[in-house]
Formats: sequence, C-alpha cells, structure tokens
Amino acid sequence: MRPLMSRVCEAIEAQGGEVCGSDGDVVVFAMPGRDVEITLDIGTLRQACQGRGEAEILVRVEERVRAAFRAGSAGTVLNLEEVLPHLRPPGSGGPWCRVLVDDLLDLCLVEDGAVTMRYLQPMDLVRAELSLSEVDALCMDNLFARAPQAGWAVREDLGSGVVECRVGDGHDAARALICHRWFPAEERVLFLVPSRDHLWAVPGSTSEAEAVASTLRPLARAVAIEASYPLSDAVFVNTGGRLEVLSPPGP
Repeated sequence: MRPLMSRVCEAIEAQGGEVCGSDGDVVVFAMPGRDVEITLDIGTLRQACQGRGEAEILVRVEERVRAAFRAGSAGTVLNLEEVLPHLRPPGSGGPWCRVLVDDLLDLCLVEDGAVTMRYLQPMDLVRAELSLSEVDALCMDNLFARAPQAGWAVREDLGSGVVECRVGDGHDAARALICHRWFPAEERVLFLVPSRDHLWAVPGSTSEAEAVASTLRPLARAVAIEASYPLSDAVFVNTGGRLEVLSPPGP
C-alpha cells in the first residue's frame, strides 16, 4: 500500500497546489496564484485511515486536502485569537523563525485554525498592523488561555515533584515558554521537551530539583527517537520567562 504522505501530496497537486516540502506528518503546500502557504498536519488523518480499504482512504485524503484548500482560501485576515508560538528543532527556517535557546530550539509563529495550522507570513503582520513584539506577547497570552490549571498532571512515577502538561493540542511543548505562569511561587521551573507533544516540568531552585530533572533525560531521549515531531533531550530552565539550557542534549 502506498504511503499516506504520497497520497496527500498527489491530492494536493491534483487540486492545483504545489507541495513545498514534508517532514514527518506535516506537509507544506502553496496555494495556486496566492502568496499563501498552508501547513497540513496529517497525523489525525493517518489514524483515521488505519485499517481502511483503498477506496475509503482515497476519499478521506481528498476530503482532508479540500478542507485545507478551503481554509487557505477563506481569506488572509489574521485571526489574532489563533496565533500561537510553536517550537521547532534548530535550523527549521521560515518566516519569523528565531533561535530560542543556544541553537537547541527554534521559535516560530503559527495560526492554528480548526482545520489546519499555517506558519505566519511576512504580510500577515503588515495586514494586522502589529509589530513582532506585539504578536509575541499576544501569542503567549493565547497559549496560556488554552491551558487551564487542569491541563497539568502530577507525575510522581517519573520523579519527585515532576508535573506534565498534557492538553494534547499539539502545543504542549510550547507551553514551556510560559510554564512560569502556572508556578508563580517558584523562582524557576526546570523542564524537558522531548517532542512537541511533551512537557515535563520540575518547579524549584534546589539541587534536588535539578537531579530529578536530569534523571528524565534517558526517557526524553527515547521519546524523541520515536516521536513524529522530536525536539530535544536537554534540560532547560525557565526563570521568570527567560529560557536557558541547564544540561545540553546527549550525543
């Protein structure tokens, strides 16, 4: 059976789009005759196609691609409530993509709609009449609003004081940028982000907290190896919103 990504790319081209690249379960394609790129995540589509026959898979693929085209054609007005920060591996490139921590993580900006997620383009900020710093502040507030305190779970099985963010919306790792907001009584929060869907945090400034965070590195490395969207097995520190690396990634 042909790979699902190949089917999706063929459907995009059949509908007049131009595939710009793919990575894991993500394919980026250009809209015909427009300066708009759409980032299509086919992870949920892959799950929906499991165990299906050839004809049904084709129908699901075509429906998903048509929905992405409709989302991209709906207009170029930026929905400010859907703008979010997005963590990527180093060297990802793209508009508004910046080095975040010691060449270990890149920070991008995305508009995460109901159907698809797309990376912000230069003209988006121009049309919205916002500066990059204003959009940065806005997207952090949007991310915080999407994750109530109930989105955090205690993970004593991983170590004393370990908590995990598991909202499950594809932005859990990005919440490392604002994890200090949930623990205002702590001077700093140690964290690991092995994939875009994982965030393990150890609030505290003690050597014991550092030791606990360090014990998570082998598990983080294993998760990153198996993940569709790997990030890093390093231990990072969030001190009042300022991020730095505590222990660099392993070889």
